[in-house]
Parts: sequence; C-alpha cells; structure tokens
Amino acid sequence: MRVGLRFNVNCSNILASDGRELSWCENVRYLGIYLKASKQYSCLFSQAKRSYYRAFNAVYGKVGSVASEEVIVQLLKTKCLPVLHHSLEACPLNRSDLKSLDYVLFSSFSKIFHTKSKDVIDECLSLFGCPPVITVVNKRKVKFLADYVTACNSLCMLFACVAQKELDALPSDSLAT
Repeated sequence: MRVGLRFNVNCSNILASDGRELSWCENVRYLGIYLKASKQYSCLFSQAKRSYYRAFNAVYGKVGSVASEEVIVQLLKTKCLPVLHHSLEACPLNRSDLKSLDYVLFSSFSKIFHTKSKDVIDECLSLFGCPPVITVVNKRKVKFLADYVTACNSLCMLFACVAQKELDALPSDSLAT
C-alpha cells in the first residue's frame, strides 16, 4: 500500500526472498485500524461501522423485543460503541467521516425508539449520555496525547513536541475530562 502523491501509480510487485510476489493493495489492516492508500495518511471506517452494526444487531436481535430502551441503550454503550470508537483518536477525521460515524449511532437510536425524527433522537442521545463522535474523539485524543507526551519511551520523547503541538491545537472544551 502506498501513501503520498503517487499513491495511485501502478508499480511492479515486490519480489520476496523466497521468490513469491507481494502485490500492492488499496488498504491494509494494522492494529485493528484499516489504513487506505491515498495522498495523505487516512483511515477507512467501513469495517468499523460494519462491526458496530454486527454487534448492535446481535444485541438488539436477542433483547430488543423483551428489554426496556434503557437496557438496550446501556448494552449499546458497553458492547457496541467501543467497537465503533476503537482507535479513532489515532485517525485523521474529516467532516464527512464524523457525520458518517454519527449517523451510525443515529440509526441505532432510530431503531430502538421507533422514530425517524432528528429532534427526538437528538434528545434521546442527550438524555442517555451518548455524545457526538467529535466529542468522544477529542476526549480520547487528549488522553492519548497527554500519555504520549509524558511517556518515558525514547521514541515517544523524540516526538513529544509534535504531540504537544497537536494537544495544544485541540479545542479547549475537550481538555476538561
């Protein structure tokens, strides 16, 4: 997989020492994050959304008809949202990524509360303590960068100034943990 200005240029396959060829691919999974070939470092969220929907539908299919909405939302928060939020603090997110990830939660609440009304679902999200993805990402990023800056690892120390600049650039409301 290639990242950079020439990410989409056709290249010869790489020949391994045992004679096998390694072919180029469009995306790769690393530590549970799907990275995609593009001009700059970016992540692919379709797998995370697919895994979230799989987890949500498994939970909802088992208890959706017998449990209260409160129980279903609590199960969603503890079993499904961690799947969706996994490593988002390390991924660059643009506005469309955030809207797409927010829609995942919106559609789940729509199913739980049997409504398509944005106002009703926004109120339910607020009442049940499910903040927008950008809020979750910023809080997780603050914790990640604060831990990174104070780490005693020599590699972390080498890039601590870069992490500190990114930490300083985050909105001030996300610094309150």
